[in-house]
Amino acid sequence: MGRHATPAPDAARPPRERLLSRVVTWLERLALGAAAGGVTFGVLHWAGVDAAATRWCAGIAAVVVVVATWLASTVPGQHDASA
Repeated sequence: MGRHATPAPDAARPPRERLLSRVVTWLERLALGAAAGGVTFGVLHWAGVDAAATRWCAGIAAVVVVVATWLASTVPGQHDASA
């Protein structure tokens, strides 16, 4: 997550490979969000929080994680220090 995970430039890769890379990236983001939501749900349920509040909080946590991973991918990569 973030600028250290910057992929190779898109122009040098074939269109099919670029599409596959983007699909896999979004699937990874969604999986991470689902994991965060699942853990949040489990912890809040274990703590005895109301079922509706638990579902809402877990859903919000999942969305926040997906948005955060997308936002982190928009940060520019690290620039060459010698330039």
